[in-house]
This record gives sequence, C-alpha cells and structure tokens, in this order.
Amino acid sequence: MKKWNRIAGCCLWLFIAASGIQAAEKTVEGAGMAAGNTAAAHDEAVNKALRNAVERAVGVMVTSESLVKNFQLVEDQIYSKVEGYVKSYEIIEENVGADNITRVKVSAVVEETKLEEDLAAIKLILKAKGNPRTMVTIRETVDGTESNTLSSSVEQFFSSKSFPIVDMDQMEKIKARDAADAETDPQKAKALGNRFGAELIISGNAQAQLSSQTTAYNVPVYAFSGTLAFKAIDANSGAVLSILNETETGRGGNPAQASQQAFTKAWEKGRDAFFGTLMEKWRSSVLNTTDMILVVSKCSAEKRTELKDKLSSVEGIKDCIEKTFNNGVCEFALEVDGAVAGSLDEKIVESIPDLSLTVKTGDRLDFEFKADSN
Repeated sequence: MKKWNRIAGCCLWLFIAASGIQAAEKTVEGAGMAAGNTAAAHDEAVNKALRNAVERAVGVMVTSESLVKNFQLVEDQIYSKVEGYVKSYEIIEENVGADNITRVKVSAVVEETKLEEDLAAIKLILKAKGNPRTMVTIRETVDGTESNTLSSSVEQFFSSKSFPIVDMDQMEKIKARDAADAETDPQKAKALGNRFGAELIISGNAQAQLSSQTTAYNVPVYAFSGTLAFKAIDANSGAVLSILNETETGRGGNPAQASQQAFTKAWEKGRDAFFGTLMEKWRSSVLNTTDMILVVSKCSAEKRTELKDKLSSVEGIKDCIEKTFNNGVCEFALEVDGAVAGSLDEKIVESIPDLSLTVKTGDRLDFEFKADSN
C-alpha cells in the first residue's frame, strides 16, 4: 500500500455578520476521507466532507493531522463547535485510492438560519441520526379527569417534520401506569421506548383547571388554565434533550372547548423552542461530537481491565467513561466524533476483534465477547 503522509496546518476562516442580520445561504465544497472501501467508510467520508463544507461556509478554526501508518488511517481533529447546517448536497467526486482510503468531495448548500424551519435540512439530520422513531406519551387531565385532546396535535407536529411515529396500535397497549412513570423518570421512559421500539420519547403532563366561570349576555363563559410540562428523552441513554414548560388560559362556552384552547395555546407558544432545542442537540451531534452508550456483555474481570484502554484508542472515540460493571456486563458512556458515529461499530471490531456486535441503534451499541475470548 502506498504510504501517504499529510499534515494540514492551522487555517483561520473569518466570518463577520452584522448584528441581527441573517446570513444568506452559501454553496461551498467540502472534502472528507475514511479508511477502507466499505459502505460505512463511504458514509463516514461523506459526513466528514459535509462538516468540512460547514466549517468553510461559517468560518471556524480547524487544526487537523491525518496520517496513514501501518495500513491504517489515523486522524486527530481539533475543531471548534461547528455552527450552521447543510440544506442539501451532491457528491461531485469520489474514489478509493491505492492506499485503500475512500475520498469524497461534495458541493453543499449551507445555511445559518433556524434549522427547525427547513424541512429538507431536518430530513438530513434525521437520516444521520438513523431516523429515530418517536413515541408521544402525554398524560392529560381536565379538572382531574383523564382527557385526550393534545396528544394527537403533538404527534401531528412531529409527523409534519418527517419524524416517524410509533404505530398507534402499539400505543394502545401501554398501561396508564407506564405513561405516568415515564413523565417523572427518564430511565423509565428509556425502558418504555425500548419496549415499543422508539428512540425518542415525548413525555409529560398536560393539566387544565377551571379558573373562572362567568356569564355574558346569558351565555356561560368558562376560563381554564392549561399547564404543559414536557420532556424530549433519548430512549437509548435516558438523557433529556429538551424541556417545555408553558401555561396559557383558554375560554369557551363549555369546559371541553375552554380546556382544549388552553392546551393548544400553551403548545403553540412553546413548541418551536422545544423543537428547536432538540434539533440543535442533534445538529451539533452530527457536525461535532455526540454521546453514545456502549454495552459489552460476557466480559470477564480480566477482560474488563483491558477494555477501557482499548476503547480509548479506537478512532473517533474522544472520551470513554465506565458507568457500571455488573454480572459480566460493562456499560460505557462515550463521546464520539459525530462524523464517524455511524461506522463506530466497525472501528471497534477492527480494534478489538474479540467483540461481536449484537445490537445497534442510533446512539447505542451492544457487543459481547466471543465464547473463546475469555
């Protein structure tokens, strides 16, 4: 294999914008590369090319050193937080060289305006996150009586943004107690999501209470105060991604009308910020670093002592913290380069061939040690 050595120096890109003025979209080129010639290597190279395009468009300082040693690409990138996002892109050049490195060049349209307003860009982020299925578990009450006026609106909102929604037939199987537990405990929401095949849980409470009742021209007028307390929870890790807390007043000729108006006003008041925070977390995880959960089972005490050191040397893992070790099962919290997250399982197996992949979801990988390795 041809030995290739390249050191990219420090480049400073300046971006200046007047206060309060949104930057126009820019079409820029970006380049990326990854070791190997597999589909995963191709995807990794594309992700790096897209990040490079955003870096060039919005202006960040990037220091990178890329070397090929012993037939393996070693890439250490130090980069500041990348702002902006890709609206669309096309691959204009790609090849696998004699050194078994996949190289890709893209032409990308980059924008800095609000991501949550751009459906095409949202779809790209969702694709990069594995098109996470979404489950809405909202417990609604009107003066203490169970209701169901808001959940469908929340589901329709996320569906309109191209989020896959968990099948409603499955939702009907959820016990009221399960949904109530998910409201207050992210870990129980995590278990609920795993049970019904969801990666994102929208969980919370919607409570409406009568605040006044008057009469106008002999017509009764009801006023209800509606309070929403929602969380967006990563079902793989249990992490809270976004929080909504809003209260609004609704009025109508009957309690149902007034309470529904209160819920609707509170949801419409807070939904954009709620959704925007969620998307910003995911956008940043794709372009910068992302948190992942790694679970390794059938792990002996001897193997455990070596495992963390080996994981820390895997390309793309920036930080590795052991969370638990119980009955031969290790759980690690990883900070991972977002551009390589999709192919991290292959990189781990390449570095630690004793491991076998058992489960892969958007932000979680499960491995087990092979029977003859312990």
